[in-house]
Amino acid sequence: MTKTRDLADLGGGFIQAGTGAQQRTVESKLQDVVSVKDFGAVGTGNETAKIEAAISADGNIVNLGDSTTYSVQELSVASNAVILGNQSTLSRPASGTTTNGQLLTNSGPIEVRDATLNFEYDSGSTSSSTIFSSSNDVVLSNSIIDGNVTWLANVRTGNTAAVVPSGTTTGLTISDSTIQGCAYTILQPNSSTANLSKIKYLYNYYPTYKGIVGLFNAPATGALNTDILILGNSIDGADTEANFGSFTHWGSFAGHIIGGRLIGNYKEGKGTFFRSEEDAHNITIVGNTVDNTEGHGVEIIGNNVGGASLTPYHYSIGNNVFEGDGVTANTDGISLGVTVLNIPALTESVVTGNVTANYNRAGVRAAKRSDLIIVGDHVSADCQNAFRAVAPSLSHHNIMSVDCTTPLYAESGGVIDSLHLRSKTVLATPPTKLVEVQAGSAPAGFRRIDYDSRRYDMNHTTADPTLPASSYTARDLWPLGTWFEGRIWAYVSVDSGNYALGVYNIDWDGTTLSFSDVNRKSSGLVQIRLSADPIPPFFDNGGKLAVNIQNAGGVDFSNYNLQVWFDGVYIGS
Repeated sequence: MTKTRDLADLGGGFIQAGTGAQQRTVESKLQDVVSVKDFGAVGTGNETAKIEAAISADGNIVNLGDSTTYSVQELSVASNAVILGNQSTLSRPASGTTTNGQLLTNSGPIEVRDATLNFEYDSGSTSSSTIFSSSNDVVLSNSIIDGNVTWLANVRTGNTAAVVPSGTTTGLTISDSTIQGCAYTILQPNSSTANLSKIKYLYNYYPTYKGIVGLFNAPATGALNTDILILGNSIDGADTEANFGSFTHWGSFAGHIIGGRLIGNYKEGKGTFFRSEEDAHNITIVGNTVDNTEGHGVEIIGNNVGGASLTPYHYSIGNNVFEGDGVTANTDGISLGVTVLNIPALTESVVTGNVTANYNRAGVRAAKRSDLIIVGDHVSADCQNAFRAVAPSLSHHNIMSVDCTTPLYAESGGVIDSLHLRSKTVLATPPTKLVEVQAGSAPAGFRRIDYDSRRYDMNHTTADPTLPASSYTARDLWPLGTWFEGRIWAYVSVDSGNYALGVYNIDWDGTTLSFSDVNRKSSGLVQIRLSADPIPPFFDNGGKLAVNIQNAGGVDFSNYNLQVWFDGVYIGS
């Protein structure tokens, strides 16, 4: 048992528990943390001077006390100060003028923990309310930022922001906090040449937002933002009053940005998750989730700045899941769009391993010079188009279209590498077209197509497929298109004793379907027939390629799987 020693035992001193602890005076120990209450701050009236006195005291750690609200104007904060909120609030009331100030003025380093930072917005102001200005090495954690703003649509001045840098800012971390009532977290006006670096938004919660809260904006000549990490944040949808274009996006890399990383965030509801534009480059967008959004998942565009045409480049966009609401018009899961200036949206980049669902236009939209982008290993489900490309290319591969209306929309001629055609329903009707081509454009298509129908219906509305006894069963595969030529495989399987594989050369010239045998393997009573048989293995079934499957036995097969894949050139228009 540890013996408790009182002050008399120590001659009025203090010693910490543990081997090697040194005795100190009680006065020295109590000065480790300075309380604002030591300087008369109790939560009544304007207590700016009292709290500044506490912050300026010899101790570097300042305690605001428990759950108290302090009314202040601008607080001057000494470097290396640590403010412990203990769930207390620093509140800067509206000034009643057209000029808004800031809550904390400092040059850093500074740390604020477990506090509420509240600033009332002056509705008539033409400037922004802020917490910090140009401060280096600032850390804000486990806190609440509340700007109480009413959004002024399409206006970047006169709205509340947590930080409005007037000069270089190196080192700003906001983590494990709630940011609400702010039009922006960081606002850089278009004319600002302030440089930001080593910026981190980590594990914050953004309730219904009113502005471009995650904006990083450095369009001015000479401005450059680098080393920005946005990780693990949870984001609600845009407020109904928010209106600033591009489906009210939550965040943006806009301008001269190098080294932005957008990783593992979650957003739901109204608005695009994130937008990037101009010459932002060396950007990573990985592992984010968007649910039921009324906008794009992410949007990348080129733009014109100061007469220069700028295109984003060197992006890695991967392993994200973006789901739309299925209703909002002209929305894409990943929108690499063209502005009215007709500038390519993205080049020299990779977009791979993503899932997009329920978008009114496309799972992925790739604009001008999309041949300079690898798009691959992608799943689009229940979208108008699985993939929409201005420049279809063999760098676009392994696109899975699950119940999309038209898998490929092409805005110019070209061939993508591979399409995986799927449906959640086992006996789904093939799409009317595999390819839709923009009016006036040359035909487009695929190098490889595969169709896979399994016996389990994901929608639970269709019984397992049946191969009736002693008969042929026809299954539609895909539209015949303009023409195609190559080799096709058909594999049907029932069980270990009944399966068949047929391999054929096939040609469709727009009028006549012809084919010849290459090989055939089978076991049991299931057959894919020879090309010379009276009932051929493939046929034109009203504009769709169909396969004939024979059950030569005397009993029905209650279920079967069908796989068909094609390698050659398929062209549609």
